[in-house]
Amino acid sequence: PSPSPSATSTFTPTPTPAPPTQPQQTSFNAEDGQVLGGTYYPPQTCSPLLTIVYFPWVRGDQNDWPELASLLPPDADYSTLSITARGCQGGCGQEWDRAGWLLDYAAALTTAPQLPCANQNQLVTIGSSVGADGAIYACGQAPTCVGALAFSPNGWLDVPYADEVARMVEQGKHVWAVSGQDETGVT
Repeated sequence: PSPSPSATSTFTPTPTPAPPTQPQQTSFNAEDGQVLGGTYYPPQTCSPLLTIVYFPWVRGDQNDWPELASLLPPDADYSTLSITARGCQGGCGQEWDRAGWLLDYAAALTTAPQLPCANQNQLVTIGSSVGADGAIYACGQAPTCVGALAFSPNGWLDVPYADEVARMVEQGKHVWAVSGQDETGVT
């Protein structure tokens, strides 16, 4: 005989916390102690399919993400950390700190999974121009990054772009690049 069901249940579901509703300003440190700024765009649910880390072009900053996000499906479930690299608030100016930016990009991939309701195991990087090179580099360094989308990569970081892509492919990561015919840094 089967046991009779009890009238009272001892199971109490743990509520999933609601994600924040508005973009949030955040700051984090690079390995060398440099304080960086970013904007975190929370997901629709606390279990998004992925977390995107966005690296802007040299004339942009963390405020560029909404324009790019408008091209994505409105019901897509993801969170995004859009960063401003050192010396690049409102654009990067004439002096480029390539070595520092590499640290900034790596720090962003360490920070993103720690943000409220972010996916800790499925990161994707997206970047434009110098940020495209950063997206490839940073994703290749981070074990939880599964792929990168690079708009107009061109070897701006003095890191061999083709080597970075090859390393990502060897790791089984996805790489997509969109570039013009006259961009010589991409092979």
